[in-house]
Amino acid sequence: MQKTVYQLYKYEQENGGLYHNLVEVLHSAKGDWASITAGLSPEENFDLEAAKQTLEQYERVYNIFEYSSELNDCVQNLELRITSNNPNVPMNMYRKSSAANTGNLIAEMESYLKAYYDLIDQCQEFPDW
Repeated sequence: MQKTVYQLYKYEQENGGLYHNLVEVLHSAKGDWASITAGLSPEENFDLEAAKQTLEQYERVYNIFEYSSELNDCVQNLELRITSNNPNVPMNMYRKSSAANTGNLIAEMESYLKAYYDLIDQCQEFPDW
């Protein structure tokens, strides 16, 4: 089953950071790698190296997921600020903010679009993207 980035983000929040736990396991294993692999047979070493490579691949996927989730949050906040400029919504005529003026909003939209396209460019050769 495939999930959207937003669904993965909500799943991550609801389950106490299960996705992030695997990245923490990788970093703690890298720190103690010499003691973990000491005295193991070549087959066991090969298996641990394969597991380490799998976790490193997972870390790259998680970093994309985390960055795109943050970008999604920023775009949702921007959308709320854009809708606050609608004078047809009751009480919006009293909500004036220099941060929600058209010039600032357009510049912010452009920066988020640039970040999104930069993400696509960086992940172009990444098969899991």
